[in-house]
Amino acid sequence: MERLFATYISALQSYSKRHVIFVLFLVVLAFSLIASGLVLINKTFVVEKPLPGGEIVEGVIGSPYAINPVLAVSQTDKDITSIVFSGLMRKSSDGSMTYDLAQEHTLSNDGLTYTFTLKENLKFHDDVPLTAYDVVYTIEKIQDPSVRSPHKIKWEGIDAIAVNEKTVQFVLKKPFPELLENADIGILPKHLFENNPNEAFSVLGYNTEPIGSGPYKVESIVRRNGVPVEYVLARNNVFPLGVPLLERVIVKVFDTEEAVANALKNKDITNASSLSASYAHFFVEGGHLEARRAPLPRAYGLFLNQNKVKALQDINVRKALNESLDRALMAYDTFYGFGTPILSAAPLSYKEANLPAQKEKSQIEENLAKAGWIKNESGILAKNGETLSLKIATIDIPELTNIASFVKNYWTDLGIEVFVESYSLGDLRDVVVADRSFDILLYGIVVDEDADLYTYWHSSGRTHPGLNVSQYVNKRVDTILESVKNGTATQEDVRTALSLIETDIPAIFLFSPDFVYITEKKLRGIQLTHIENPEDRFRSVYMWYKDTEKVWPLLSHIPFLYKIESFIYSL
Repeated sequence: MERLFATYISALQSYSKRHVIFVLFLVVLAFSLIASGLVLINKTFVVEKPLPGGEIVEGVIGSPYAINPVLAVSQTDKDITSIVFSGLMRKSSDGSMTYDLAQEHTLSNDGLTYTFTLKENLKFHDDVPLTAYDVVYTIEKIQDPSVRSPHKIKWEGIDAIAVNEKTVQFVLKKPFPELLENADIGILPKHLFENNPNEAFSVLGYNTEPIGSGPYKVESIVRRNGVPVEYVLARNNVFPLGVPLLERVIVKVFDTEEAVANALKNKDITNASSLSASYAHFFVEGGHLEARRAPLPRAYGLFLNQNKVKALQDINVRKALNESLDRALMAYDTFYGFGTPILSAAPLSYKEANLPAQKEKSQIEENLAKAGWIKNESGILAKNGETLSLKIATIDIPELTNIASFVKNYWTDLGIEVFVESYSLGDLRDVVVADRSFDILLYGIVVDEDADLYTYWHSSGRTHPGLNVSQYVNKRVDTILESVKNGTATQEDVRTALSLIETDIPAIFLFSPDFVYITEKKLRGIQLTHIENPEDRFRSVYMWYKDTEKVWPLLSHIPFLYKIESFIYSL
């Protein structure tokens, strides 16, 4: 034994230090190559996956009153309603309608009966099952004239019938393709509302402590002097489209734009969409926030009342007013670039043709002079003893009064006497617009689809409550718009109508604003395409996230291997 041990020691001693170092080097090199290979493979094949957790803090302006899909009118009510409630359908990022509470739907051959089948195991936030009877109850409340729902007109003449707990039918008197879009209305919990008198519907506590079936539910409410000033919304783990990624959405209520802007700067909130361009432009560059934007189907313009002002019947005057304005400069100065200059009230799908135009002042003055409009001793344009004097009526908000002042400066420079009159929204809508008592109305209209053109330009809408506020009449345009309404018009027909309206100049269109949403740069999953109204930003809120993890797609489905993969990625 002693001889064997001595032989072993002698063999070890025969290796030099150089040999030992070389062997150790080979071992380290081999380990490094293996580790490098694993890291390279990892970087090549791993994918980023949203990591659940985190929260956002949304700033809104104005206290909630009716967080209720049937009643919501204020933007705060609409915002929270869109997070807390779900409808049968939900609009997707490409503008198409997808299923939310509904599993499927069918349409009868005559196009008059829509049948929706609900998904299994639907529940409200209080764990009470959601059924077809809740859907019918919601629609009946919308249709009830005493409730005064803003959605009533969308559901007139439609019978809602619960076939059974999982099936609801909508029976129409005539085909109505827009029903699928209207079916995104949030569904109320019948069991909470039905035992209360009808006159109490709008003042029930559930209107400020809502219970729906949407992606987030009310966890707690902070009140100041009895008024809600903060809502903490926790994710709904049984939301039918999947468990939301963000753990919480916190909504904080402010009184003014300035307060919201300061809260963003101080990091008291992370998100806000309630800021005008004059505040939003501060968050375009730098810092941890960014201003995301999307075009809105809105057209702001100057509607000309030719029935009230004789001078506006002169096409030469209308041309001069239209061609004198630098729309691009106006959009930049007033909206800091958050908008697009336009020449007509075309739907967004036609906007590529709407390029701004402005003529030289000297050319405009020459054209007016040829038409008989000459400056008098006071420097005001006049013709046959009639001076060119105009009043612009608009809403008393900074953006619109600033635009009115911008227009006034350009027209005054031409020799036109211009006055600006600002009104509250209620007075402008219910008195000035209703009576058609304005000279020129600076106003915005919603133009999302071809059919909207009928609303604003068909001669049948010349008198109140019609929305053809310019009282425009063109028989050829009427014919085309009637075919648009009936669904038989082509795109070329629509372009022809738009061209005729643009040539006649019943209104001078100025710009189409952007929807602006201030968020943290790290917030992802937001879909701002096809935004029609500010609350539409929340239709994908259940897919929003802040952080990600990197995983191997195959191994991530196998728990044991997923742990190995996580270890390898940490190398």
